[in-house]
Amino acid sequence: MGPQISFLRLPRPPRPWSAQTGWVRVPPEQSHEADPFVLPPSMCDLPPRDAERRLGLMIEYDRIREAPLSHLDYFTEWGGHTWTRMVRTGVADFLGGNLRDLRVLEIGARYGRLSCMFGLLGARVVGVDIHAHYIEAAREEACKLGVTSRVEFVLSGGDLCDLPSQSYDLVFSKSVLVLLPDLEKTLSEVDRLLGSGGRIVFIENGLGGWLAQFMRRMRHRGRWDYSRVNYFTPEHIRTVDAVFEIERLVRSHFPPIYLICGRKRGSGGVLR
Repeated sequence: MGPQISFLRLPRPPRPWSAQTGWVRVPPEQSHEADPFVLPPSMCDLPPRDAERRLGLMIEYDRIREAPLSHLDYFTEWGGHTWTRMVRTGVADFLGGNLRDLRVLEIGARYGRLSCMFGLLGARVVGVDIHAHYIEAAREEACKLGVTSRVEFVLSGGDLCDLPSQSYDLVFSKSVLVLLPDLEKTLSEVDRLLGSGGRIVFIENGLGGWLAQFMRRMRHRGRWDYSRVNYFTPEHIRTVDAVFEIERLVRSHFPPIYLICGRKRGSGGVLR
């Protein structure tokens, strides 16, 4: 019997640029000088700098550095409030929010914001990605947030075999596992990389029912080739559960997203 799923019910989110977020509007004529900015969900498909110039929004980086968990909408980068709540549940609730001196690996670091957040929370982080332009942007992000001494970004060929065994306390990924051609092989590599008591936090797009699939097709029609889109299913969850001990499994209704939190089997340890 597989792990039990709890469902996440979310309140209606605040407006994307409310005063609570710490974002500041700048006049359009000055927006080309502002650097850099938060992307509301409707802009998540644009490269960050293009979206920043369109929106004319500026982040106060001092606020972000002082309270990263209060700015999860920024660090989550794309996907909207449901994805942000999943990140909060995984990082703040499951991990406790204090990652001081933990060794963290993020698979699929993209523009590096979540890796930088882990660094701000005290972790020593390696973020890997297969795209060189993402790595370059992620390194710029680390400079802006002042975490270059704690966060490193590495261009990967998609294989984790070059990383040393038992070198991480936490492996994190967001919407990456669903893209892998061989999930079992990657999970085996993740297991090898984790030390005793090592944890996993995976957040993945779920398949959902026919209504969720229909709404996705309507929302993204003309932009995505749905013959090539993959989603996590209960079978994928069982594959993860065969390798790791799942301690928390959460699924939202719409959009259907899985949060999978667990630890290395047989270790019996806890995060250092």
